[in-house]
Amino acid sequence: MLQVRSLLGKSFNIVINDLPQLPPPKIVSIKSASRDEIFIRLSYLSKSQIDGFEAIDIEKSSDVIFSASKGKWKSLNPISKLECGIDTTKIKALKKVFSAIA
Repeated sequence: MLQVRSLLGKSFNIVINDLPQLPPPKIVSIKSASRDEIFIRLSYLSKSQIDGFEAIDIEKSSDVIFSASKGKWKSLNPISKLECGIDTTKIKALKKVFSAIA
């Protein structure tokens, strides 16, 4: 909540959570996503404060995910084993912006 003072000296509160959220970016395959595509999607989850992504180091996570060998991945679950700050509880949120299909 943000308190704002009007020109007449009266103050009022604005609830920030009521502002519209950004639309999610298009879903892309995690296997073929560029580092920038990964970063943009993780940034969206972070800025939208979805499932704790605001606490994740987006730069590091993007690098780790991009550099991982993803050839045998059939789901997004292996991301939770990459030590990039994304655990199994956050995988569901990743499905909003990534698919595992090549």
